[in-house]
Amino acid sequence: IDEGDTYTLTLANLVDPGTDTVTGYDIDWGDSSPITTVTGLGDVNHVYGDDGTFTITVTATDEDGSYSFTKALTVDPEVPPEIVRIGDAPARQLRSEPTAWEDAWTDSEIAISHKADVTDATEEWSDINFSNRSSHTLPGGDILTGDLGVSGQSLASGFRQEIDGQEGLQFELVDPATRVTVDLARLHANDNGSLNEAGRLQAFDALGELVDEVTFSADLAGDQQQATLEVESGFHSIILTSGAYDGETFVFGAYVDDNGNFATGPTAPGNQVEGSDFMIDAIEFEFGPVATATTAQSNAAPLQIQLLATNDETTLINETPQQLLEAEIEVVGITDGDDDGVFI
Repeated sequence: IDEGDTYTLTLANLVDPGTDTVTGYDIDWGDSSPITTVTGLGDVNHVYGDDGTFTITVTATDEDGSYSFTKALTVDPEVPPEIVRIGDAPARQLRSEPTAWEDAWTDSEIAISHKADVTDATEEWSDINFSNRSSHTLPGGDILTGDLGVSGQSLASGFRQEIDGQEGLQFELVDPATRVTVDLARLHANDNGSLNEAGRLQAFDALGELVDEVTFSADLAGDQQQATLEVESGFHSIILTSGAYDGETFVFGAYVDDNGNFATGPTAPGNQVEGSDFMIDAIEFEFGPVATATTAQSNAAPLQIQLLATNDETTLINETPQQLLEAEIEVVGITDGDDDGVFI
């Protein structure tokens, strides 16, 4: 394990040939920490605060005496997570530094793209444009005074580059991250009356499946907010959209009240439709150890798998896909089913 991680010791498969009863188990973790005493079998957790090689000693006591068993454990030094932050671009792009905005938002491990309508499966994600040109359609300028957004302007935002309506801003990662923090800009409270702007941050795995999400909204403290999402199993991309949930339905461009609850969808106070919109000042990714599915214990029975081939289709019997994912499987052979001893 790594330093600082929780180690789980499993006490199991006790064999006592006599009629004695074990009254307790003393666990010496080998790191000078206090001895842990338990009265029964099962899992016992311990956190190792230092790296090194340790010998765990478990002493079982019954009427005849005490009996000890040992297990060696290596604790690797803790590796600090890699932090990658992009953004924090200067408010103005000078002639002497014509690529300042692009440099601030560029990293070889992160690809940024946008979409005018995230609900349109036929629309491709397209690369953002590091300029402040006003454009009604994608692709256009996605930068405004150093902040990043989407230039489609599906709603009548005061700035064309803000993320509004059904627009989406996507960050794709080469390697999975476990945490993301977004510094939001121009997320206003009391916008269009007493309504507060809101949005959503979603994380997706390598297959594009949603793994987690968080919503955020403006408050009276100012239009600079942060949204953070942490996924121990890791994620490969995130997507930012504006709006709020009305029950289980996400309403793009919607406002929330002072309690963060859905207030109304995009409104039309005049000839323009207005709704929640915002931009990104900076974004920070943390690349740490990714949690993996727990494998079968060494004392568990081997997972038995039977495959039946019929009409070019393979049917799995008595096991679920989740069980397969959580086990280490060795394929020993696939028979053609007619018992002639021929294996494919």
